[in-house]
Amino acid sequence: MVSKGMKSVIKILKQNREVAIKKRINDSRAALDQLSGLAPLPKDAILENIDVGGIPAAWVSTPEVVEDKAILYLHGGGYIEGSITSHKDLAQRISRVSKAKVLLLDYRLAPEHPFPAALEDSTRAYS
Repeated sequence: MVSKGMKSVIKILKQNREVAIKKRINDSRAALDQLSGLAPLPKDAILENIDVGGIPAAWVSTPEVVEDKAILYLHGGGYIEGSITSHKDLAQRISRVSKAKVLLLDYRLAPEHPFPAALEDSTRAYS
């Protein structure tokens, strides 16, 4: 049987671990967004922030875009990081090569929003 004192110690250790994990995730997200600043969008690329059914998103396009072509791009990051900011350069490159507008979705991230939050956001944006 675990004593009250030991239960308190275990509780404190779990709380400290959760705080440390949240800090690492937030630091990693911030670093990824900061890294994207090394590749600013070219002057001819357009980023238009929009709302898609309550989900922040952005259309990214280049002059070569054919109006009836669109790509829904779900950024990488293991569902814990990644954003419009971190992936806008890749989106403009996809737009340029594909001649399509690219919709970047800022879907909800884990662990704050566990599965199936990102999936629900993605399917809402697609429909």
